Amino acid sequence: MRLLIIGCGGVGRVAIYKCCENPLFTEICIASRTIKKCKDLAESLKDKTKAVLTTACVDADSLDSLTGLMKEYKPHTVLNVALPYQD
Repeated sequence: MRLLIIGCGGVGRVAIYKCCENPLFTEICIASRTIKKCKDLAESLKDKTKAVLTTACVDADSLDSLTGLMKEYKPHTVLNVALPYQD
């Protein structure tokens, strides 16, 4: 199952770790406004999961950014753990 996780902050990191432990998810895309955080986390998890990890930069405040990523990645499930607003 392909999973898109939006948000790579404190709560997002915990959710991503837990999802990587679940064999149900075969592909996980970690997306956040800060791509370096996503890439660093994916790199630290690559040997700890069987899931294929990818990363993406997304603006959670932008409908166009979100729908563009969803059309490109085509997730079966989306987990949104991004902040409810960003300054």
